[in-house]
Amino acid sequence: MKYILSLALLSISLKAYSTSCWNEFIDQEFAEEKGAPVIQYVVERSSIVFTGTAAIVKKTIIEDGGQAPYISEIQALFEVEDSIKGNISGRQLIHSSNICPCKYDFKSGVTYLVFAAEKDGVLYAANCKYISPLHESSINEVREAVRVDKALQTDG
Repeated sequence: MKYILSLALLSISLKAYSTSCWNEFIDQEFAEEKGAPVIQYVVERSSIVFTGTAAIVKKTIIEDGGQAPYISEIQALFEVEDSIKGNISGRQLIHSSNICPCKYDFKSGVTYLVFAAEKDGVLYAANCKYISPLHESSINEVREAVRVDKALQTDG
């Protein structure tokens, strides 16, 4: 009986840990295994990294019966200012929801450092822990990580 209870608790904690906390744990584990900074691993895992200003932000709010309303998806139309990794320019729509890698609450008019992944022609926010307003970002570390990533790709 004690083992069943332990297994049930483990199952519950894994479900809670399977979102961004789990990704942060994985980032840390893989980075330590490679002997590299965590940001290096995050950059390697991101197909697109850019800075840009969120021009328009649309939030989809779900009101379900007697439950409190919640945001199910955020779409942000960005004016890309600097493509750091990946081939991206102009205006780009970034989706951010609970069913993609992460949900980030973008605000209109704010310039961000954005990590994204492409799936079936749609860009999704990725590595939300590292997305941040540009003035609060680790942009220099990200640029260095991209430089190292490119060097590793040409050497390997």
